[in-house]
Amino acid sequence: PIFHTPVGKTPGYAGDPNGMLYRADHGIFHLFWQCDPASQLAGTKWCHAVSRNFVEWTNKPIALPTGSFSGAATLMDDEKQTPVMTFACFGDDRKDWSEATSGGMCQARPANLHDRYLVNWTLGDHDTDGLGMKHTDAGTGWRGPDGLWRLIVGNQMAPNVGAFKTWQSPDFG
Repeated sequence: PIFHTPVGKTPGYAGDPNGMLYRADHGIFHLFWQCDPASQLAGTKWCHAVSRNFVEWTNKPIALPTGSFSGAATLMDDEKQTPVMTFACFGDDRKDWSEATSGGMCQARPANLHDRYLVNWTLGDHDTDGLGMKHTDAGTGWRGPDGLWRLIVGNQMAPNVGAFKTWQSPDFG
């Protein structure tokens, strides 16, 4: 079967799906995607919708602000399975990442884990890896046997030169 999400009901640009997750404690699927309700060309915000059955979806307010590019969701292995969004972000909020002068990976966590719809997100510090590199397309994080959290991201090493980087942290922060 084909399931239709609320993307078609949202005006403006709808792009990459990012950070889909399921919260078993509330029985709710969360779908996030790049968007910009005011533009037809590009989206640097994350729109958000929720569903209990993958058929009926309800739009929620924009989850992440301008300057939030491709990313993914990771459910932490704590008691609450805290969702963490990790995404490419740029210090100068340019919509065209190729013109950005700085950038890195940013994270956002729910402002209130008791909110079943995860409407409000708290943005962490910019450039979580401290390298100032231009990253794109973060994957979902995982904890290795050594206890460290890891994340693979693509990044631009030089014009027309890309590479994957493994980012690691003891607390995924």
